[in-house]
Order: sequence, then structure tokens, then C-alpha cells
Amino acid sequence: FRPGADDIDAEEEMERVLPLIQHLKRINFLLPISIDTRKASVAKKVVREGADLINDVSGGKYDSKMISTAADLGVPYIGMHMRGNPKTMNDLIEYENLEDEVIRELKGISIRLEN
Repeated sequence: FRPGADDIDAEEEMERVLPLIQHLKRINFLLPISIDTRKASVAKKVVREGADLINDVSGGKYDSKMISTAADLGVPYIGMHMRGNPKTMNDLIEYENLEDEVIRELKGISIRLEN
């Protein structure tokens, strides 16, 4: 999810990450494995293949099913702050008050997690 990147569909994203996740599990990699995605379908498949936690780079804004998917899978969920999407995020860096606005957005994620 580098700034300026074009979006890819879930199938392509899984094709990119699943071989690595499967390899890490085969070699008994000892550190927790995170799937960094905005897509619930990708998170679900990759966790079932061995990822230990979900790092939702959109904080649940991109895919409304993400938070419930993480809950159903019973894995830790990290909700990140991101404005726009990878293509537009560098154009959305103006804040009136950086701390207040980021905290407000992260509190929104926390509220969605509680519901």
C-alpha cells in the first residue's frame, strides 16, 4: 500500500501474498505473521492459510466486512489511519490539527470495534 500505487483486486492480492505466508508456515517461522490489507476476503483467506493477525490499513473504512471478519476469525485486529486510498493519500495530507484529527479517526475505529 505504498503511496501512489494503483489498487489491485482481491485475487491478485492473494496471489502476491499467499505463497509467502505458506512458505513462512512451512519453515515454522516463529514471529507473528500479519496480513496488511483493506479487503475482508483477503484477510479471511490469508488468516486461514496461516497469518496470525490482520493489519487493516484502512481502519475498516474500505471494506465494511473487515471488522466482523476479524472478530469471526478470532485474530488480533489492528486498524490503521489512512486518508483516501494509496493513489490519493499523498494529496490528503493537510490537517488543521494533526493530533486531534488522527485521534478522532482512531476513536471511530475503536467505536466500530466495540459494536
